[in-house]
Amino acid sequence: MMYIKRDLQIRREDGASVLREFFAVAYLNGSATFVYLIGLIFGLYVLIRYADWWRIPFFMAMILLLFLLDYLEYRRYGDKPPASAAVLILCLRFLCTTVAALLPPGYMIVLYLSFPYRSTLYFGPKAGYAVATLIILVSIGFLLFDLHVSHRIIITDGDTYFIGLCIWVVLKAQSFRREREAQQREYQSRIRAEELLEEVRHSHHQLSIYTEQIATLATIEERNRVAREIHDGLGHSLTAIHLQLEKALTYYSADSQVALQSVRDARDVAREALQEVRRSVRALRTEEQPFSCTHEIEQLGAQLRQHGLTVDFVATGREEVFSRRVLTTLYRIAQEACTNIQRHARANNVQISLDFGSQSALLQVSDDGIGFDTSRLEWEGGNKQSYGILGMQERLRLVNGVLQIESIPGQGTQLTATISKQGKDDLEVKRPLITERREGGTDGTGK
Repeated sequence: MMYIKRDLQIRREDGASVLREFFAVAYLNGSATFVYLIGLIFGLYVLIRYADWWRIPFFMAMILLLFLLDYLEYRRYGDKPPASAAVLILCLRFLCTTVAALLPPGYMIVLYLSFPYRSTLYFGPKAGYAVATLIILVSIGFLLFDLHVSHRIIITDGDTYFIGLCIWVVLKAQSFRREREAQQREYQSRIRAEELLEEVRHSHHQLSIYTEQIATLATIEERNRVAREIHDGLGHSLTAIHLQLEKALTYYSADSQVALQSVRDARDVAREALQEVRRSVRALRTEEQPFSCTHEIEQLGAQLRQHGLTVDFVATGREEVFSRRVLTTLYRIAQEACTNIQRHARANNVQISLDFGSQSALLQVSDDGIGFDTSRLEWEGGNKQSYGILGMQERLRLVNGVLQIESIPGQGTQLTATISKQGKDDLEVKRPLITERREGGTDGTGK
């Protein structure tokens, strides 16, 4: 038998009548209902045979009130009422039982068997045994009273059975109490298991959503990475090839040797671009090959020299203390800066400095070209930025770096990229992304 209050709730949801609920409580109440029925049958027999008729409705009303108290108790409190309510209900039962027991001739003490049963359910077996002992003592008191009045004592089999029934009722109630507590624990465990199962289902659903989001973000990140690689790698090479071919077309009629050399240079750049593509493919499939940031940036300077620019390259410090990711980022920033110099700067002199310090790595690329108006690049959202600037920002953001571009029309451009080992907040240089140089400032590169 599970929770009686829960069973009644199910019955009410099924549209059961109050009368059916009443009988359901009587059935679930077990031993107490049995005591009431025995008392009702025996009391009616005595009343009809030996007593006045007017006692019958009062007696039946008291028995009905006992059933009604059971119904109201379980409807209001379920299996176990609070201690204060239990005491009040016991008092009401005692009043109804006493009236019912006194109406038939003789003593209907059998009705008091419900009190050890109820006390055991409410307060435990000790209270049940105490109440049973009290009832037995009261019964003995009545026998002694008869001895005092009639000067004789008669102990019938019913008296012996009554004492045995008191003990049996307590044992029955104790067994029922243990069974009910075990069923309650089982029910609570099942409810908890269902709650945990629902939590697992919810967590699994959330995990599926997070997995999809991570996969989507990983796809987007990989697309952005590939886009940066194409722009910074192939874009740089294609720009160099384009410039060499333009030079070849320009000098084709005037100086065929210069034009031929430009075609050879374009071929060399195309070969290098093909090698870079192959290196990238191998890097995706196998372990990374050794990489020297200083050497690769020096090669960028050599390519600028092939286009007639004067390049001053200085590298200090040990790049080995920095990760491959940081070194690759610095190289890609320098590559984008050199590409912009070739395409836009119209410069004659370029200065490239690379410093690997104990706390940060610093890359500076400067030119004496035409410069540009930095107000075109004030927004960081990308709406008014070239893809190259946006790509440099994204690369540096991934390694906790800072990008600064200073330029003024007619006085060149300077690009500075700083990457700290500790993180972006620890950088000593905390200047705006893009600033416009005033008169007397240093020149730089990168657009």
